[in-house]
Amino acid sequence: MSYGHPVAGNVVAFAKLFGIPSSGNSDNRIQLVRNGDFASDTLWTKTTWTIAAGVASIAGAATDTMTQAIAITPGVSYLVTFTVTSFTIGTVTPILGGTSGTARGSAATFAEIIKAGSTNTLISFSASAATLSIDNVTIVQV
Repeated sequence: MSYGHPVAGNVVAFAKLFGIPSSGNSDNRIQLVRNGDFASDTLWTKTTWTIAAGVASIAGAATDTMTQAIAITPGVSYLVTFTVTSFTIGTVTPILGGTSGTARGSAATFAEIIKAGSTNTLISFSASAATLSIDNVTIVQV
């Protein structure tokens, strides 16, 4: 199950909107994804996706999935956020433990709660016929 909602601000604002506890003006929950700012070309398994200049990109209206193994528990809900920084065509869908979130087809910051499936322990971004870039991936338990 996922609850999609584009967010123009930050994770704390989204959490407050849905009554998810956080302390102060920052979210102090454990960040499960590593290299979500794509500062280096590491920790993500990919084929057609590329990581450079602080973003992960897919070009040529390609279809492919980029993944990272993370510590999630099946059946537990997580807040997944990411920014589509550049968009030309196609969609990108976050997938958590095999449970798909909402396909996104525009440049914006998105946040949604996804209940982790039991298929695997991966966060995946599945691009379909896409030319776009993403950045600022975060995943925290809610």
